[in-house]
Amino acid sequence: MEAKGSYATVRERIVREFGEHEWIRFENDLRKQWRDPVGFQRLIASGGRIPFADFVRLQEAWVRRFYGGDERQYWKAGAAVAGWALTRGSYRHLLFGGDQSVASLDRIMTRLWRVYTDVGELLVEGEKDRVTLEIRGVPRWHLSFEYGAMGYAEKTIELATGRIARPQRIFGEAERRLGCRYCFELGEAQHPSPRPRNDPGEDITRRASVVRDLR
Repeated sequence: MEAKGSYATVRERIVREFGEHEWIRFENDLRKQWRDPVGFQRLIASGGRIPFADFVRLQEAWVRRFYGGDERQYWKAGAAVAGWALTRGSYRHLLFGGDQSVASLDRIMTRLWRVYTDVGELLVEGEKDRVTLEIRGVPRWHLSFEYGAMGYAEKTIELATGRIARPQRIFGEAERRLGCRYCFELGEAQHPSPRPRNDPGEDITRRASVVRDLR
């Protein structure tokens, strides 16, 4: 199993919050611990998919180093990646132009799933005021992947619909499941509309309060 790396996005966030010197120290320490120069170079060189174990190892490392192990940071990071990719990155065309509704989410999110991993499937059930997502058919699982994927999904839903999405876990890592199922209740319209957004991370503070301790 592989997962799309998010090294550049994580680096940008850490540098913004803690300064570039702290990131350089972290990267140097991580390089020493990795013991696989080729694998480490692959980790930082591109935004392509990397082995799942390497993905998890990186996620755990930066959350432990900079946030004291606060697992909610996985969710916030996923939302930040989506905000960048869908407003400034190579996937912005999925949202700009065409149908921007709950019905469009199946097309958008199943396509993105194939970009971000090579196994399993993402099922999307859309209603007027609710979107339910389920990831299944994956051989491995970790909370960092679950929260990252669902944070990404929450941001995508909000960008596509212009409405606040409130998540509720149905099952996932906490139930020792391979995969997860979440329901997103759609609330009031966001003001201003989140499309387009100059800074996709500007509402991360709000999202931190919305994401409960789902474990």
